[in-house]
Amino acid sequence: MRLAAAAVADKGGRAGVRFMRARPRAPSGLVRVQVTPADAALVAAAATAANLFESVLGAAVQGRVAWLSNDVVNALQISVAAALAICGHLLAFADA
Repeated sequence: MRLAAAAVADKGGRAGVRFMRARPRAPSGLVRVQVTPADAALVAAAATAANLFESVLGAAVQGRVAWLSNDVVNALQISVAAALAICGHLLAFADA
C-alpha cells in the first residue's frame, strides 16, 4: 500500500511539473490564431460545466452505486466536457 501511494504521488508530481511548463505556452494558440477567443471561451465553459457535473455526481451518487468508481466518474466527466464542447461549437458556429 505504501509503495502504491508513493507511485501515485510521483506520477502526480511529474504531471504537475509538465502542466507548469505548458502554462506559458497555452496562449500561443490564440496568438498564432490557431484558436479563436470564442473557441477558447467555449472550451473553458464546457470544462467548467463538466467539473460541476463531476462534483455533483461524485458527491451525490458515487457512494450509493457500487459500479460507479472514481475512474467511471472521471470518464463520464471527460465525455460530458467533450459533448458540451462539440454541441456548443455546432450551435454557436452553425451559421458560419
